Amino acid sequence: MTRDRSDAPDRGATARSARHLRVARPTEGTFEDLVLAVQLEHELAGFETIARTRIDELVAGHLGDDVSRTAMILVCHAAIARDAVDLDPRIAGLFPCTTVVYERETDGSWNVYHASAMHATHELGLFPDADAELSRLVAMTSEQMDEVWAEIESRYGTE
Repeated sequence: MTRDRSDAPDRGATARSARHLRVARPTEGTFEDLVLAVQLEHELAGFETIARTRIDELVAGHLGDDVSRTAMILVCHAAIARDAVDLDPRIAGLFPCTTVVYERETDGSWNVYHASAMHATHELGLFPDADAELSRLVAMTSEQMDEVWAEIESRYGTE
């Protein structure tokens, strides 16, 4: 497994805007096992699963086209959601947190990817009147995702 994390410029918060983890296809277990494991790690860190869907099945069902296996896991952390909505109800448009598990058919790898919409919003300055408080929420979200990511990395090992 290799790690590839990109960090956006920081505006005072210690948050990662995107995280990517490449997991070599295991000899045991299925793609769906990985999706469920990633979902569980979010839940163990205090996130509630809002929805889990297979994008590949959606595309096949509606368009009859094949795309690589891709699952989308939507989660929300109640305490962070409460604070964000109290700050500005428009921030709710950034919920839920989304993590994608996908397969690269070219190399057989399975990947886990998360990008922080809240961090991106902060970086774009969409809520300038709430900059300091939004920075705090971005840091809280990052801390929770650090916990999720540490568990996913430890479960699958590192190279």
